[in-house]
Amino acid sequence: NENLSFNPAETAQNHKILSRHEIEFDAFYTNNSVVKDLNAFLSNINCDLFIPIQNNKHLSGYIVISKNNQEAIFNLEQQNKMIVFAQFLAPALHMLDQKNLYTLMQESKEIKEELYAKHQEINQYKESIKKILKDRIENHIGIVFYKNKHFSFRNHESQQLIGLNPNLQQNHPTTATLINLAQQVEKFKSNQSMYMTTHTGNKLIVNAMPYCEPSGGVILTVRRPEPTDIIKSQLDLLKDPSKRDYLLYLETTEAGKLVNQLVPSKSEALLDYKVQLLEAALHKNAILLQSHPSDLTDIATILHKVSLKNSFHILNLQGNQSEETGVKLFGLNPLLQSSLEVPLLEKLNQGTLFIKNIEFLSQTAQQKLAYFIKYGIFSPLKSEQRKFSEVRIICSTSENIEKLLLEKKIEPELYQELTKYSLVLPPLQSLDQEDMSDLMDGLMHQIIKEEKRSLIPLTVSEKKILFKIESICDLKKKINSIMSTKSQEVKEEIIISKQIDNTGSDVELATQLGKHALKDIKLMTSLWQKFGNQTKIAELLGVNRSSVNRRCKDYNLI
Repeated sequence: NENLSFNPAETAQNHKILSRHEIEFDAFYTNNSVVKDLNAFLSNINCDLFIPIQNNKHLSGYIVISKNNQEAIFNLEQQNKMIVFAQFLAPALHMLDQKNLYTLMQESKEIKEELYAKHQEINQYKESIKKILKDRIENHIGIVFYKNKHFSFRNHESQQLIGLNPNLQQNHPTTATLINLAQQVEKFKSNQSMYMTTHTGNKLIVNAMPYCEPSGGVILTVRRPEPTDIIKSQLDLLKDPSKRDYLLYLETTEAGKLVNQLVPSKSEALLDYKVQLLEAALHKNAILLQSHPSDLTDIATILHKVSLKNSFHILNLQGNQSEETGVKLFGLNPLLQSSLEVPLLEKLNQGTLFIKNIEFLSQTAQQKLAYFIKYGIFSPLKSEQRKFSEVRIICSTSENIEKLLLEKKIEPELYQELTKYSLVLPPLQSLDQEDMSDLMDGLMHQIIKEEKRSLIPLTVSEKKILFKIESICDLKKKINSIMSTKSQEVKEEIIISKQIDNTGSDVELATQLGKHALKDIKLMTSLWQKFGNQTKIAELLGVNRSSVNRRCKDYNLI
């Protein structure tokens, strides 16, 4: 109004808030024209409080508390809170004024995803601390003495940790590893230590030192490694040192266990991928998977399980899709469809949607999917209605994403969103022989644990045959098949040899029977006559000396 004696913008900047009671008081006792105009202004709009909202000295809005029948006086503290609220509201109103509503929605979605990721990391950290404290309490140390190519177990823990008798299974990889370590100590007369994995998949730290007596020998101490030990051994292999916390999570949490189960390898080439996979699992933003088709489902399943989503749905696209797939994803305008089928993005709210071969999605559906990934809202086909959803989107392709963009099989909007977070499993053929062998060893130990039966590991020559396999899933199946076949053939050979020669050596028979030989009085009598020593019989059968002593007394041998 040109007749006003005050500038609204300057007055708003100077006063922050206008109270009718205070201005009425000043207008009554003063002849200030500005105060009188302000009083008239508040009276005309029937206002008790007028709170201007400013952004960069520009009046972008205001808050009005209208006058009512019940008189209300607002104290200074209440007025200050209103001023603070108006200051927080100013940037949002400015963005709305600039028509940046979508920017607000995008920022809100990103903040929610970041908060979710931080919450997940805190839970992982708590679980890690709990695991470390528990392992410290349950840690046991085994002691083994080595001399003249013979091992002697000095306590029960050493037998449990190693899991076999190296004197009887001299061709076993675990035995070869222990002998090599002990011989190095004997040769150089210095302490040695190493990490090793037993045939059952248990990880151990073995420390060896020369025996101080003139007779010589080597003392080996065996224990399970603490998570900190494993982290130290892998820290130098990590490409990004800032991700070292994820090494802790890999070794101490259930989420890390799932990742290690998929990729049981300690090699540098695959360690970085495992860290990226675990990090992606702790977030809920959309992600693109690029790997061999046989491994995609296993990877997506881990992402779903760790994120604790309610439901998991796989949409496997084959060839260019019609509009029906878009309807299945986003729904259709209710006026154009007879059935009220709920779209997947609405049905799977708080769940996970895995879309295989994303390049086969229609052009319109790709644009709508990109919009949903960016803002968290979608609209049915041929409709302006907007719906919100918390579905996590996982997409995959077996082709190069840049190549698909050049061939116009991927829309630029979707390409831009998917390439923000992508996870690429290194091709197995790109690994060197040592890394590939390490992966096979991890898969073999995993299979032995899962099968819970005696299986014969692969030889070096058998491993070389499998170097051309491109998928971890296919590699595991092939290893399992070979190990099972070998074990079955050896079992049949043993049965045939027993049928041909029933007069076999009692020592060989006792070795095959193990602890079950304790139940055979004739066999125990033969062993006692041959050795005359309870300790030697216990080592032969892989049992405690006390068990042998008890049986010898029962059979009146001592």
